Amino acid sequence: MSGISESRESRESRESRIVVIDDNQSFCEVIEMLFAHDCDVKIANSGSIGIGLVESFRPDVIFCDLMMPGIDGLEVARQLQRKPEFAKVPIIICTASKLSEKERTSLESEANVFGVLPKPCPMERLHAAAVSAIKLAIETG
Repeated sequence: MSGISESRESRESRESRIVVIDDNQSFCEVIEMLFAHDCDVKIANSGSIGIGLVESFRPDVIFCDLMMPGIDGLEVARQLQRKPEFAKVPIIICTASKLSEKERTSLESEANVFGVLPKPCPMERLHAAAVSAIKLAIETG
């Protein structure tokens, strides 16, 4: 096994890691508060900073805003998908935009996009999505 990958046992025994990539500070604070006791949460306020944070922090799941200045959420997902070490990290896209069913389906068809959630989103739904994504990440290693 290379030094880049973590073993399944290692991931299961440590605190789960979440990266939030969003230019909306309030949304970042909600995620941070929601997972403060269960997970190690890191925040990036832009797509480019977020990609760098993912590379250094190696999260189990990513919450990413769709509409951001510069690199948007879709481009973040695509750039991470092209990197083998991050291609399986589930990304939960969060957006305040009203998406058509076709747009939502298109986003969800990206290989590493685990789901698309509206903003605002009930905390229970955010938590459930993250828990499911983390379980999937651990199972697929």
